[in-house]
Amino acid sequence: MMSTTSEVVSSLISAPGMEYTHTAHENNLPSGTANATETSMKTATDSLMQGIPTGDRDVQIERASNVVVDQGNRFQSREKGVQRQFAQIYYARLEMLKRSVKERALKEWGEDAPFVQSILGLELNKKACIIGTIYKEMTMKPNILRDLEVDTFAAVPAPKDKLTDATDKLILEDQAGRINLIGKNLPIDDVVTGVVVACYGIENADGDFFVTSYCFADMAPQKMRELKPEPVDGDTYIGLVSGLNISPQNKNLFPVQMMADYLTGNLGNENENSVVSRVSHLMVLGNSMGPMPKKSEIQAYVSDKNARNSSDDQHFALKELDSIFSEITANTPMIVSPGAHDPSNFSLPQLPMHGALFPNASRHTSWTSVSNPLDVNIAGIDILATSGQPLNDIYKYCNTTDRLSIMENTLRWRHIAPTAPDTLAVYPFQGVDPFVMESTPHVYLAGNQPDFEERIVRGADGQEVHVIALPTFSVTPVLVLMNTRTLRCHPVYFSGPDDDI
Repeated sequence: MMSTTSEVVSSLISAPGMEYTHTAHENNLPSGTANATETSMKTATDSLMQGIPTGDRDVQIERASNVVVDQGNRFQSREKGVQRQFAQIYYARLEMLKRSVKERALKEWGEDAPFVQSILGLELNKKACIIGTIYKEMTMKPNILRDLEVDTFAAVPAPKDKLTDATDKLILEDQAGRINLIGKNLPIDDVVTGVVVACYGIENADGDFFVTSYCFADMAPQKMRELKPEPVDGDTYIGLVSGLNISPQNKNLFPVQMMADYLTGNLGNENENSVVSRVSHLMVLGNSMGPMPKKSEIQAYVSDKNARNSSDDQHFALKELDSIFSEITANTPMIVSPGAHDPSNFSLPQLPMHGALFPNASRHTSWTSVSNPLDVNIAGIDILATSGQPLNDIYKYCNTTDRLSIMENTLRWRHIAPTAPDTLAVYPFQGVDPFVMESTPHVYLAGNQPDFEERIVRGADGQEVHVIALPTFSVTPVLVLMNTRTLRCHPVYFSGPDDDI
């Protein structure tokens, strides 16, 4: 039996502290209470909503509010300069994480673990512990120099989801040198270039370091979050969405309009609006605009018409997006982060999109443009979010297929984007790596993923993180409502009249 929107809302109203069950697919969400093991969840993409109920178009609802503190200054401050080397990021990363990695290693291997200062301090056939940065040598990784050697007219191979190969190997680097890592227990399937690790082993006659054990920094310290009792007037929620992909090529904007009507109180009855009124903020994590059609440089030069069409496409997308954002933010405070398709800089961290691009939405004080990655505190909840580029890049260079496991690995590596700057474009910072996690968030988000998934990840020192992957809305039209007290997620699905439900 297909659940309606009213049934979903009723379940939130009647049992705000109980576990929400997707009755159509029998998917139970994690309750967030003490479980000895990690909990994971995947949801189907079938719709819970069919059509728009009739009702008044200009419903006024009293909106719940939560305090917001932007903690992401490190992603927005950058010095101008052209004489910078990307190697400085690796040096800064190693210096920032070396102490934490060593402290974790001493707990694993004992206080008498034989650490050496650098790779140059290793001695032949003598046990030692060394800390460095992983470089993963991969045959399938794109290489511009190698590409120039091949036949120019050869067929271009189809892109692959994974670029791993059985011949991949790991190399450990520090400021002094590098050494090949060998051993049966190496995490070659899981790690990627840029991860800081401690290795315990011995250097052999071939100059390789035989690893018997290894250790990462593990999760950073976490601020304690005050657990409040359930409010008399009900819990508040944060709406989470990503990948609207507004563009001329995306003809079906019906689900987006349904979501806007839902959030503004124009979809449904009084009970439904009671829940909507407790959505204190809507977070939009990247790719609000869809990818623009690609035209060759020759076409751009020889055809003014093509150039005008490309400009028209961008203008259409911005105008539609501004209209939707303006409609929502007039009623619901919005926090908007850029993504790979959006009008912001290409390399990470992406700076906030300028308000002039959204003249109607930006007139509202409730519309906030933020960076990507995003570090924010809402209602006492530390939220760390990306629009998905770091996760998507790591996915290509490791054998791990579970995206939540990759996100968990980044927590234990204490780094949001270890593959930057090797395969992920990043600003050449000096003296600091802003992607290092100096504290563990309560909620860790990644937008523009294939499916909606969530998991509770626990650290060795009692940390607890709600890891959430948000799907691309244009493919899977779902708005996720996260309870600010329990951190449990309640997906609300939308569909258009032509969707297969």
